[in-house]
Amino acid sequence: MARTLEQLISDLSQTEGVKASIAVLKEDGTLLKVSEKTEVGLGEITAFLGSAAEVITSTLEIGNFSSAVTEGDGYKMLILPHENAYVGIELEEQTPPWWLNAPNVTELLIEEKVEEVSELEGLMRQKVLLVNLLVEEFATAPENVPEGFLSKEQWQALVESELASLDPQGKIRVHLEMKEGQLTFVSKGMPGLTKQEVFDTFEKLVNLVCKKGIAVFGFVEVKQKFQAVITRLAQQRI
Repeated sequence: MARTLEQLISDLSQTEGVKASIAVLKEDGTLLKVSEKTEVGLGEITAFLGSAAEVITSTLEIGNFSSAVTEGDGYKMLILPHENAYVGIELEEQTPPWWLNAPNVTELLIEEKVEEVSELEGLMRQKVLLVNLLVEEFATAPENVPEGFLSKEQWQALVESELASLDPQGKIRVHLEMKEGQLTFVSKGMPGLTKQEVFDTFEKLVNLVCKKGIAVFGFVEVKQKFQAVITRLAQQRI
């Protein structure tokens, strides 16, 4: 279900990376809705750029106008068509919102799918944190180092290897990087990925890591280590 202009402008005003937003009538640029802190002239810019984008796409026969990004001296804007209006979104130049370069940015914003993506990203971050804490726990050498003990680098290599097997198409791995000794989530809009896929993949990954842990430490110690990780996760969410 598409958002109304009122809903869209209101939600955008609370979005990180958005400075201001405005909606104008396609026909004559009449102001329809405006957020707080919108500078004078943003409506005229939105109307002009929206109209120009429509003309260009029509003249060059490159499909319907769906979105356009424009930059000028001291500003960066995203222009979207919304029914009989153009929506102008002024962006932070240094920290633009994560969805700016998504291939389906219009659908994300207007069809109310940003929240779905945000939930999915939250799940990914949670699972990545779980894996990192497990690796850290298993890579901490006990007083009596068991045979087959793995270093942190070896655990990380195991994680990367198992992820490659569990995610052969790279739908999840494309959002993951190993940085400074930790698995790191990188937001790229999450196109074509579901929460169930993320949940299932990481559940299998955690099980495989724990099985390797059992082979090294034994069941009882791994159970204690896993409980310690769960406790740390809970503390980080408070």
